[in-house]
Amino acid sequence: MYGSVRIDFAAVGAPVYRSDWIAPPTSGDPVYPGIIVFTSLPRAPNQLAEVKFLIGTLSNRRDGTSGLDGAGIHLDLRHATPPFFSGTWDRAGLLADGSGYFCLRWLAE
Repeated sequence: MYGSVRIDFAAVGAPVYRSDWIAPPTSGDPVYPGIIVFTSLPRAPNQLAEVKFLIGTLSNRRDGTSGLDGAGIHLDLRHATPPFFSGTWDRAGLLADGSGYFCLRWLAE
């Protein structure tokens, strides 16, 4: 899954920066998305599936390029009662700045 987001990342200290290599978080392009979502199945019956949102990272590129460096954040989903979702966020690359909790509301266009 992929999507886009409009947030003032600097206001919360999130290391999401504009770069020629990384699509902006507002990008809805399926090859260079602002957000890409990774999921994994639960490892045990009593565990939830893991859901991770990557924003502004080199891993968002879907053109065969890869990288594990730079800026960006990941949101780890901990609770979901649609349309509300919450969890924690932290850096996804080498650049460190803020980290914390998030609560979002899914808005379908």
